[in-house]
Amino acid sequence: MQESKATVRGTGYSRERGKRGMRRYNMRPLRFPPAEDRKCAMRTSGSRVLSAIFVFLLCCAASSWAQASAVAQGSGPCGAFSLTPDNTLAFDVAVIRPGDPSRDRVLFKANDYGKWEVEGVTLSTLIEEAYGVDSYQVEGIPPGLRQKRFDIRAKTLAAPGGGPVPRVDPNEAKRLQTLLADQFGVRLHCRVGEHKTAVLYRDPKHAAPPVSTLAVKDGRWREGHGSVTGKGVSFQVVVHEAGWALQEKVEDDTGLQGSYDFDLKWTPPGETSDDPDAKTFEQALYEAFGVRVKHEMRPLAVLVVDQAHMPQLEDGTQVSGRF
Repeated sequence: MQESKATVRGTGYSRERGKRGMRRYNMRPLRFPPAEDRKCAMRTSGSRVLSAIFVFLLCCAASSWAQASAVAQGSGPCGAFSLTPDNTLAFDVAVIRPGDPSRDRVLFKANDYGKWEVEGVTLSTLIEEAYGVDSYQVEGIPPGLRQKRFDIRAKTLAAPGGGPVPRVDPNEAKRLQTLLADQFGVRLHCRVGEHKTAVLYRDPKHAAPPVSTLAVKDGRWREGHGSVTGKGVSFQVVVHEAGWALQEKVEDDTGLQGSYDFDLKWTPPGETSDDPDAKTFEQALYEAFGVRVKHEMRPLAVLVVDQAHMPQLEDGTQVSGRF
């Protein structure tokens, strides 16, 4: 039997078939680049990786510096907060008692004519009231204080410069800030974080809502379960209601000004309705105002508690000033 030889093209080797059908492969030696070229390629690749890491770290440092600079210069989300209490604005008298630990909600009893009375309040809620933030914007409360509840009675005897205290005290939040610093030793700093936000914006294809004949100062509104009705009311009332209906932080990018008449009705989330015309809040909002909702992550100021302690309670009560 004659031996047959076949060359496999494109494979880089020749194949010989022997008498017994065995295959023998005559492999051609692989050709590598010279050692110096390989070292050069490795150095080039390594340099690119190091350059990419350096650029990434530089971007992170620039972002952190920009946030810190914004806080220092009073701009950005943290620029809205003054975290140094004004000691000239304080309640003339404050009584703090231990609250009922079994209470699961806060009861505001008085909030007018210089009085501020609350039962079952937590330190987190006090910070929220003092600085006008939501619960997800407060961090760092010591574990021993998170679940503690307090009953607080505070009173302002006279307005700055003398005279009676108005029904709505414009300095109430600042007085609460001083109370937190003096009685609870609260010290805060602000950082910029991100939070899921419901952004309201106008659809240009939808007709603009008609403006009410009533001025905002004469407007009135009423809210119920899955409804809000208003006459001569600012759109900010709807924005406030959107926070409850959507259970998210809400930002208004609509630019709607003036006063409006509206009657919004919707089926709250998690509930069902037999009404064939039932709408979600977003559908009702679009029909009434031509406003849509988009959800995105946006910068958010977060107040971090650096220091806080239990108030010094004497016989279960901390008294500051006199009634």
